[in-house]
Amino acid sequence: MSSFAVQVLRRVAVLAGVATALLVGVPWALEWAGLIGPTPQQDIEGAERALSAARSFGAGADQASFRAGAEEAARARELLASGRSREARRAAGRARALGIEAQRAALAARETSRRRADGAVRKIDATLNDLERLYDQNARGVGPAEQSRLLSLMKEARQAGGEVFLAFDQGQFDRVLDQEAACGETLRRVREQLEAAGKK
Repeated sequence: MSSFAVQVLRRVAVLAGVATALLVGVPWALEWAGLIGPTPQQDIEGAERALSAARSFGAGADQASFRAGAEEAARARELLASGRSREARRAAGRARALGIEAQRAALAARETSRRRADGAVRKIDATLNDLERLYDQNARGVGPAEQSRLLSLMKEARQAGGEVFLAFDQGQFDRVLDQEAACGETLRRVREQLEAAGKK
């Protein structure tokens, strides 16, 4: 290959490199300068939407990333109001990233609660099924008054379990976990009385 052809190829390679750098760098520089892309106000609104979504997933002020994101969003608004739009844009970017982090943390916490609540519901359902069998077995051959008493016990057990099942169906997993102990105590007491009735 001639030296002229080598020089031409080198120049073409240099020009291609410069063109690539311009294609990548110019839009970034224009956006950094605020000449293209979303306005600082739109950046702040985007950050606030990310924080609002995190709140809807269960994030709150007790969560570090949500709290820090809300503080950054407020700071971004103050910076924009004082005319420091570039700093406001950067604060909004940090707030948005923290909002997304808060969303992930809230969803992970919700999934953990859901799994624990699902385990509680399955356990209560199995216990209720055992109580139904125990009731069917021990309510036979007893007098009307005793049968009525045992039926009242079963209604109490079903109601306690039903409240937990309803909370789970409504996605109130923390409420399920809050009610688990009281429901378990009711079912234990009903079991004891059903078993005692079977020994009479």
